[in-house]
Amino acid sequence: RQNSMTSPQTDDTRAVLTCVSRESNLAMAQTNWIKAKLETQEKVTIDVKSTKAFGDKDLSKPLTQLADSGYGLFTKTLEDSLINKTAHFAVHSLKDVPTELPKGLCLAAISERGQVQDGLVLRSDLKEKCPNGLADLPKGSVVGTSSLRRRAMLAKLHPDLEFKDVRGNVNTRLAKLEDTEQGYSALVLASVGLKRLGLEDRISQILDQHKYFYAPGQGALAVECREEDETTLSMIKKVVHHKDTAYCCVAERALMKKLEGGCHVPMGVCCTLTPADGEDKQDTLKLRAIVLTLDGKKSVEDSIEGTVASEGDAKALGEQLAEAMKAKGATEILKEVPKAAYSSPNEPPPPKKQKT
Repeated sequence: RQNSMTSPQTDDTRAVLTCVSRESNLAMAQTNWIKAKLETQEKVTIDVKSTKAFGDKDLSKPLTQLADSGYGLFTKTLEDSLINKTAHFAVHSLKDVPTELPKGLCLAAISERGQVQDGLVLRSDLKEKCPNGLADLPKGSVVGTSSLRRRAMLAKLHPDLEFKDVRGNVNTRLAKLEDTEQGYSALVLASVGLKRLGLEDRISQILDQHKYFYAPGQGALAVECREEDETTLSMIKKVVHHKDTAYCCVAERALMKKLEGGCHVPMGVCCTLTPADGEDKQDTLKLRAIVLTLDGKKSVEDSIEGTVASEGDAKALGEQLAEAMKAKGATEILKEVPKAAYSSPNEPPPPKKQKT
């Protein structure tokens, strides 16, 4: 089948494909990285269109209060462009992509993973006072994060600290951090995002992924397109898809889907893939995971290890780990989270099943 959108030709016969992206600086930096890979390796020109996602429009509420069943806070607006055939593909942070995609859409590729760890960003006047990062922050210091996972892990490991939601793009959050009237002593952000924006010098401490875990899919990009658009799909897969990263991310997302946790609950993972060391051997995948209550006082942690020769094998491992964690009480912990996630007792809880 041919490309379902008309691909106009430029004077040098390079096909023109339209990509849709969120308009934040980080989203555009990530999209431009994919654009450069495609334009360098294929005879194609990528026309990038940017838009505000639903989750970008209301910055006054925590993400949990915006979540809706089956609704991708940061993906649906972009997916609408694919469904309406006004774009050939969309670029997302994989950790924002729901485990169930709209009918007719698929993930064409998962990019090679960047740094998976979270990073601590201290307010500038605290850098010299806190050389050891979190361990040096005074009792009662306020750490900003919009992630329930980060908040729960920090509460578990640093119960003397306090936590406050912070929304906005990376530069907006950094500005809020430096404004002492806002009351933040530090932020916790994905290190890879700061690095992609050239802001890695703001990181005061890299948080050990074996101790703090990270979100399923964190550090990887996802390229989404229409299933029927075989030309675009095959080109993107050939240029962008990274097998080892995909194995890990498929396992992580299978775990998340089986637990029905969604993208906005306190669930962390740590996944490693050890390449086969001989022709007759297979890669070995090890997946650790944790689910927590928001205060970090209750948690279920477990791990699984097995050989993988396909994404199907990786998916099966993730699902097996989810079942083991359910047997230990993970489902009950996740059921406690929605009500606790709301800052006001008058706010209605989100739907029981969150797929985003």
